[in-house]
Amino acid sequence: MPVAINLFLSAIRPITFFLPCAAIILGAGLSAHSGVVDGSLFISLLTLAVLAQVTVNLADDYQRAFITNAQALKQQSPSSQKQMHVRHQMLKLILGCFLVFAIGLIVLCKMTTDGSFIAYGLTTLSAILMLMILRIKTRQPGDIKAISITAMLAHVLLLGFLPTLISYYLHTSQLNYNIAGLAFCSGLLTLTMLFISNSKQQIKVDPTITSENLTPAFKLLLNVQLIIVAIVFISVLGIIYLGQLPMFSGLFIFTLPSFIGSIMTVKHMPEEDVVQTQISKIIFTGFAFWILFVIGLML
Repeated sequence: MPVAINLFLSAIRPITFFLPCAAIILGAGLSAHSGVVDGSLFISLLTLAVLAQVTVNLADDYQRAFITNAQALKQQSPSSQKQMHVRHQMLKLILGCFLVFAIGLIVLCKMTTDGSFIAYGLTTLSAILMLMILRIKTRQPGDIKAISITAMLAHVLLLGFLPTLISYYLHTSQLNYNIAGLAFCSGLLTLTMLFISNSKQQIKVDPTITSENLTPAFKLLLNVQLIIVAIVFISVLGIIYLGQLPMFSGLFIFTLPSFIGSIMTVKHMPEEDVVQTQISKIIFTGFAFWILFVIGLML
């Protein structure tokens, strides 16, 4: 099997698809509540969201293999021809996937909104931000001790805010403050996954972290996650009330115990394998949050 296909298949990690797909579902659900349903557009957007995430996964793999672990790689087998071939193939694949994603979004904008300035603006912003993230990941080692502002912005904008806005706008050709608020909440909620993942990295770097000996940085991560969850829940409830959305859209409240439980589990059992389980739980809970919200809209 060609190297490029193997690399592409290895980057297909379904657990990473839930958050971007949740944003697309949120946008489509809000448009359905407004009376606009387009199955082919919805499937196309989900496909592009998955492709975008696969592209980022490829960049993550490249960063780990050839940037972060470059020194160890050189000591084991310095600049072998096979490694250089794989490296070039990964870069070409990342660029190819990005171009397909960007062109696909442009085509959808043209077909659904007939070249709307707002649609092209959202698409251009998404493409530029994603290109910046890919450039950073293929040139700089990942920082496992701290979360950069760039990483936080990438999660908020690319995993929640922009996908929700694009999904809704391409369906309806409209935007309003309620949609923007929900889109921002969608992006903000993705930070819980970023922070809990960083908790795992801190435990890996500092094995002395225990429930009785939590570092200030580790405690800060946990507290920030609780604050984010509180802000998102209160904000969404406020949007439901002010936007006169169906009361049943508040079904997402049933995910609150799962969010708090995951954070508290990491606090009382700061072990690498335990935290890894909670990362998956946070991702599924974030997905369930918006699925329940959309189901409530339809009731």
